[in-house]
Amino acid sequence: MILPILFLLFTSTLTASVSMAPEKSRVTRQFVSGFSKQSGIPEVWLNQQFESLELNDKVLTLIQKPYEDKIWGDYEKLFITSKRVDGGKKFLKDHAVFLQHAERVYGVPKSVITSIIGVETSYGQNMGNINTLEALATLSFYYAPRYSFFEDEMKALLKIAYERKWNLQEVEGSYAGAIGMPQFMPSNVIRYAVSNDKKSSKLDLFHHPKDAMLSVANYLSKHGKWQAHEPIVLPIKHLTDKQISLLNKQFENKNILVLDEKLQQLVPPLDSLPGKTKPGWLIRLRYKDHQDFYFAYNNFKSIMSYNNSTNYAFAVTYLAAAINDNTNQLSTN
Repeated sequence: MILPILFLLFTSTLTASVSMAPEKSRVTRQFVSGFSKQSGIPEVWLNQQFESLELNDKVLTLIQKPYEDKIWGDYEKLFITSKRVDGGKKFLKDHAVFLQHAERVYGVPKSVITSIIGVETSYGQNMGNINTLEALATLSFYYAPRYSFFEDEMKALLKIAYERKWNLQEVEGSYAGAIGMPQFMPSNVIRYAVSNDKKSSKLDLFHHPKDAMLSVANYLSKHGKWQAHEPIVLPIKHLTDKQISLLNKQFENKNILVLDEKLQQLVPPLDSLPGKTKPGWLIRLRYKDHQDFYFAYNNFKSIMSYNNSTNYAFAVTYLAAAINDNTNQLSTN
């Protein structure tokens, strides 16, 4: 595979469409030829999948401005809303029996399973509207910073589609190539997706909530190493202005730090915390006019394995807590 065609050429507004059809795109022809030999998938079939695709400049714009880069105060307004909390409570109620089953099998709380589906797709209401192969091809061929990762995901998508006879013209998802109610990347569909009826050929993350619930729980259990009955985060309260200032100097532009000996001197003693396990990290949530600090446990990192962002993991944590009680309180302060 040649290095993506020079990402710098496409960082400005595109004025003309760029076809990724094999007869018009050398980079597509090279990919198809190499991947066909590697996978055994016929070139004719692969060529057909790219025939109507074009470079998607919207994908290149969005990949450079992810929501996760926002401060928590702004991110919270987007993902922690009364509508999402109410939707989560309804989802919990509607699928109570099956969620209890998933929690029993995988050890992941039903509220966390629900929360991830809520943050990812508003419980299946918004699964994305960008053609998934076009998104992944755009990022594979024209986005240099992570082209290798997206090329692997494109290969996984093509393998799934060929084996399961998917019509890739109809498969849509996020700008980064995530699909279905749980927004799995294609490689994770292969590794961690679970079908409720025990037949992988029947797996449907787009229309079957049970498959989505099991798959989320399986992912967190196996990939995230979820620890049943262990905490996720605990707030750090009653910090002095001096402690906050010193903590901010340690964090600088980061939002999560390993809780080493130096940091332990700036926070309450770990021996005073409830539970058998001890936190391994500190997280900082930034607002425009202040910061909040939390102890983070292994299960917080488990959620980060789904999306490597402290904002994302805290949104899942917070939404899970909100939908698991009988209030609509949305303030974390």
